Amino acid sequence: MIDIKNVSQAEMRKRQVAFIGLTDAELAVLAKYKGDMETLATSFVDKFYERIFKEPELKLIIEKNTVIERLKKLQYNYFVRLFSGEINDSYIEHRIKIGAVHNEIGLEPKWYLGAYQQYINEATNYFFDFLVKKADKPNYEELQTAIIAFFKLINFDMQLAIESYIDLQQSERLNAAYDEVQQMVEVIDDLAQQTNLLALNASIEAARAGEYGKTFSVVASEIRKLAVRSEKSAKDISQIMQEKIMQSNKSKKNYAATKTVRY
Repeated sequence: MIDIKNVSQAEMRKRQVAFIGLTDAELAVLAKYKGDMETLATSFVDKFYERIFKEPELKLIIEKNTVIERLKKLQYNYFVRLFSGEINDSYIEHRIKIGAVHNEIGLEPKWYLGAYQQYINEATNYFFDFLVKKADKPNYEELQTAIIAFFKLINFDMQLAIESYIDLQQSERLNAAYDEVQQMVEVIDDLAQQTNLLALNASIEAARAGEYGKTFSVVASEIRKLAVRSEKSAKDISQIMQEKIMQSNKSKKNYAATKTVRY
């Protein structure tokens, strides 16, 4: 059942599900096989990580950031939940957090997306064996429905995970850019204050010079105005960056507690 209510961007999530054409009826078809998938999942997870560990880069990332037994448990529950028959707020938040976790440990999208192919392979093989190869009467109609529904759900999961990955990457770049801009703002602000001080001193000297200092006084006044504008512009730039950081941090709250993902 599709029941999206209170999650961030709920209307957009509903449109995403509608766009790929995933329906309650299709989720119900997948849910019929949850029990079998719970049995299949243990074998799937073992093969999944056997293949993962053949890639030195992935093996290093896993060993550096977590314990394999914990990962297997999480992967088991992730796979089984694909057959829960539900897409609700909890489901969406969980998938988004998964993308955030992968970003946090440094797992590149090419590996993360490649892992989905193993989901597809295992589920397709199962459906074919159960509904055709080992069935008394092959049910090709159900086979087609189940496989298409599974592909749609995997597509939605990939959208959520990659979206969170991209958002966090952008957030990190924005924070880095803010640090650089802040340094430049401080330099501009310092120069503006020094220029303002020099212009003030020049105005004083021009006033002392009387008639001969009038022209210089006008120049000093314009320099002081320029310094004030420069200082204001620097502060405006800093304020704009701070607002963007706040917006970014608000988005990051959707991916909070990534180190304590629960299935």
